[in-house]
Amino acid sequence: LALPGSGTAAAAGGPAIGPAVGQAVGADRWFVANAGQWSAEVSHALLGADTTSWLLADGFAQRFVRWRPAGGGGGPRQSEGTVVRTRFLGGGGRAWAEAPCAVPFRFLRGDRAHSATASERVRIAALLPGVDLVARTDTHAGRTAFVYDLHLDAGVDLQQIVACCEGVDQLAVDGDGSLVMMAPLPDGGRVELRQTPPVAWQLTPSG
Repeated sequence: LALPGSGTAAAAGGPAIGPAVGQAVGADRWFVANAGQWSAEVSHALLGADTTSWLLADGFAQRFVRWRPAGGGGGPRQSEGTVVRTRFLGGGGRAWAEAPCAVPFRFLRGDRAHSATASERVRIAALLPGVDLVARTDTHAGRTAFVYDLHLDAGVDLQQIVACCEGVDQLAVDGDGSLVMMAPLPDGGRVELRQTPPVAWQLTPSG
């Protein structure tokens, strides 16, 4: 059984992410492994999509940034954003890359250049007993979003799967089944973040 969902959430910084300069040569969106360019709790980061996302042992965090045009003086653009981190309570899996690519991601740390591997998907194995999380991307209407699927073993109790959304002050289920999150912004405003309704399927001996 698999329960997929997608998110467009958040951050103006992420989970203690350190500065890094990098380029994925020949690719525009990949899950890049952490080779020291981010804090140790991050296993991979999705770069090149509409939001930057970081994968963690118990879930993921996303960054949402809203840009304002430069003022009449021609100064730099201004940005504001927020962080939403999704933790699966009791979770703690091990991440590995799926569908690796030969494209290197290069970054600077101090005065030395380093390389990290990249992949199309990442699996957090044993996020919960009998539950894996598979992170991937999905493109719709010209926009690329972070998407995750929950892969469940037979007989897994769905009641054990509880997600805690940090960085939001309101949660609601919309009429179409979407999860709607309201996240506060530094200027006092709020932004609506939406996860599309899940779709469940089951693998049988015949496929």
